[in-house]
Amino acid sequence: MKKFVKDVLAGFEDAIAHAQGDKSRGVLTKFTVPTIDVKAIRKKTGLTQEAFSHLFAIKMRTLQDWEQSRRTPGVSARVFLTIIDQHPLTVKKTLKSLGYPLNTSTSKFKSKPKTSIASKKSSKKLIEPMSLKNRLHKKL
Repeated sequence: MKKFVKDVLAGFEDAIAHAQGDKSRGVLTKFTVPTIDVKAIRKKTGLTQEAFSHLFAIKMRTLQDWEQSRRTPGVSARVFLTIIDQHPLTVKKTLKSLGYPLNTSTSKFKSKPKTSIASKKSSKKLIEPMSLKNRLHKKL
């Protein structure tokens, strides 16, 4: 009998024995997702909460909940945050190529000059940009 078949059969035998109460056979493993420090990632980019939430289309309240450990980011958000942490300029270029307005005030993310309060009312899209999801659907 091939080694693969023997290993599978041994695994089945261990699983049956474990299910019948023999805790010495079979090993239960639990996968744990590593935690992510959202606040540290945001601070590393040099952005305020408001700028970070606008730039990366994350609701401000959600970002605050993550930073204050009231909630934890889901798997997709953790992946996105990890990419932001490791490759922030790539994320910025990608968002820019999708037509997403990048208007932040930081040295690491070069920004356009700030607008006055009077002109903010007329350029509301720069202050409250459309979510990335909506922009993707609009392009399709």
